[in-house]
Amino acid sequence: MVEILIAWILCALTIATISIILARKFGNWILYATFAMLVLVSNLMAGKLISIGPAIVPGVVAIYAVTFLCTDAVCELYGKEEAKRVVLGGFLANILAIPLIYLVVAWPAVSFQADFAQQFNTVFGFAPRVIIASMTAYLISQTHDVYVYAWYKERTKGRFMWFRNNASTIISQLIDSSIFIFLAFYGIFPLPVVLSMIISQWIIKVGIALCDTPFLYITVNTAKWIVPQISTSRLGVTRT
Repeated sequence: MVEILIAWILCALTIATISIILARKFGNWILYATFAMLVLVSNLMAGKLISIGPAIVPGVVAIYAVTFLCTDAVCELYGKEEAKRVVLGGFLANILAIPLIYLVVAWPAVSFQADFAQQFNTVFGFAPRVIIASMTAYLISQTHDVYVYAWYKERTKGRFMWFRNNASTIISQLIDSSIFIFLAFYGIFPLPVVLSMIISQWIIKVGIALCDTPFLYITVNTAKWIVPQISTSRLGVTRT
């Protein structure tokens, strides 16, 4: 169990790190693609619950948690405006995917796949309430993370990257967990259960946020080493 947990977190963090480094060399389309993939996978596979100690959380909690590493790295390397575009790109990818998923769910399966089709529809037939909760939490928390990270960077004059990484992410994760769980489950479960779910999920996300700080330093420093400084009119920013 411990080995799976460690491999799970390291895999997600490594994917995000490599993608951002490759984007520095080959273009920011890689950032948009990777970020959209992480958010979409998080939503598609959120139905599986796992236990981490006494806490029961969605099995993709680590995958979604590292999206904040992505936005922090983008904000550090390219600025707030580019990070906002990445967040909006992930939001758009999920919104566009929803009707396509529902079409596949609604299409009748062949007779010999009746049992499989029922299981398939259970997994991918998201309740509208859960979708609204997920998208609302995503947009608010990710936007908060971008603005707060940029604000701390300006206030600290570019120093203490570890501080702005954790200060922005930890609060943003609390916002995300609170909005999603409250909107999705309040009224279905008693309020004490909802609050317990929020706290448990947030504590796990805080642990992942602390783990991603070394990856942020590796990502940013390696990216700057690969391309020390390049101006690009397409982005309207100067990479530093």
